[in-house]
Amino acid sequence: MLIGNVCTQQVVCTHRNATATEAAQLMRQFHVGTLVVADGEQDSVTPVGLVTDRDIAVGVVAAQMDPDEVLVSEIMNPTLVTAQEDDDVYETIQKMGLKGVRRLPVVDSEGKLVGIVSEDDLLEQLSREMTALAHISHRQQNKEAILRD
Repeated sequence: MLIGNVCTQQVVCTHRNATATEAAQLMRQFHVGTLVVADGEQDSVTPVGLVTDRDIAVGVVAAQMDPDEVLVSEIMNPTLVTAQEDDDVYETIQKMGLKGVRRLPVVDSEGKLVGIVSEDDLLEQLSREMTALAHISHRQQNKEAILRD
């Protein structure tokens, strides 16, 4: 299965010059813990980073910095790891493990944002696949029982 079919396509984005306060307000408004920091407008944005609620809590609040003065570009993870929409789910899982990240922006061949995939998204997808696999044995046993009767 391709990661483009698993990712969440409704992504909440912000820009580099947003303040930590503005980022936190977006997180609250949309009930998310991660924002994609992006360049561009609406349907044509290129991800340049991620900022999480933890970045704000640890990097701003715990450091007693003024969240109205700290820009997202100052606290976002500067190294962005992405997945291509046509990457396989298992390739993406390996990439996340190697890079030690729980979320990846998903981009098209031109580097434009098409979604975001999280560890939770992948766990949900894999659990559906495992459940389907488990049902195969059960169905096969039922079919065999019917044929023998």
